[in-house]
Amino acid sequence: MDINSEVMKAVPSTTPAAAVTGNGVTTGATIDTKGYNGLTFVVSTGVITDGTFTGQVFGGNASNMSDEVALTADQLIGAAPAIATTDDGVCERTGVNLSKVGKRYYRLKLTQAGATSGGFISAQAILTMPNAGAVAHP
Repeated sequence: MDINSEVMKAVPSTTPAAAVTGNGVTTGATIDTKGYNGLTFVVSTGVITDGTFTGQVFGGNASNMSDEVALTADQLIGAAPAIATTDDGVCERTGVNLSKVGKRYYRLKLTQAGATSGGFISAQAILTMPNAGAVAHP
């Protein structure tokens, strides 16, 4: 078994899709951190033709995120993703200080502004430091 199978699990946060056009919010999947001590969101871009994307991480204890609250800068490890028009082919990441936040469920929201044709963007959640043993992968 390799080290990646023992210490991490990747989960899609947003579904890769054709270019995101117009302005609005893309809400990522709810990530259950039960059994893990670390969480990092990775945002990847393709071609961005115009507009910006700003990421914000939310946490809650309800699986439907009905109690979600936006995390503050001191609850993140690194800055929240901020994608500019010139950020073609980049990866940005931000971690969540799970012990400081104390929530079970998290999700990333990407807000697009100033766009007409937009761009290609996706996000993944990386769960790390499992509480027990190797990680099962789908």
